[in-house]
Amino acid sequence: MEFEQVKKEFRARKKELDENFRIRLHRAISWMDQAREEGADLRFVTLWIAFNAFYAQRLGNQYGDSGDRATLRDFLDKICRLDKEHLIYDVLWKEYSGNLRALLDCPWIFREYWDYQAGRCTLAAFQEDFDKAKSKTKTDLERGNTNSILATVFDRLYTLRNQIIHGGATCNGKANRKQLRFGADLLACLNLVIIKIMLDSYPQEQWGELYYPYVKDNDF
Repeated sequence: MEFEQVKKEFRARKKELDENFRIRLHRAISWMDQAREEGADLRFVTLWIAFNAFYAQRLGNQYGDSGDRATLRDFLDKICRLDKEHLIYDVLWKEYSGNLRALLDCPWIFREYWDYQAGRCTLAAFQEDFDKAKSKTKTDLERGNTNSILATVFDRLYTLRNQIIHGGATCNGKANRKQLRFGADLLACLNLVIIKIMLDSYPQEQWGELYYPYVKDNDF
């Protein structure tokens, strides 16, 4: 699935989409377009912003904290449920299966590893959690459990995202280069698939209130 193909389908259907849904996809596509011009670090960041645009929602009257991890997990579950053509399965098991296990077995993007580094748990406790996670990943891969693998992938990518967004990485540095490049490639492909699934499920499925909606007129 190519970016230009997905963008063309979105543009062809723009007039039939309600404003919130149209803006949600428009924002995501704009960042995906920009990602093609960036180096590895900023490419990953812009692709994550695009992905965030798909699912970020305003919770009540609150801005600034979207309950990101819980909202993310709910979104991934929903996307998997709506994936009638098994597009996510094809991405994970046909296009990127070769590098997937290496990504999931990497301790540097395993959240509990950094708990150990910060002294919040012992080396033995970290190693036990990591071994359990690897065992679960192995079982999920053997059983083709797409939902669980997708959630695990994004849990790892979320840790990688935090390292960059919160200033915990050097731009164009040496650390996590393989994980960063593979993560960006995988995220680019999954973003295309997600747009396809969201468009195909419209208008039956709703995607919640926009996070920071577009304001046409204001007093400032």
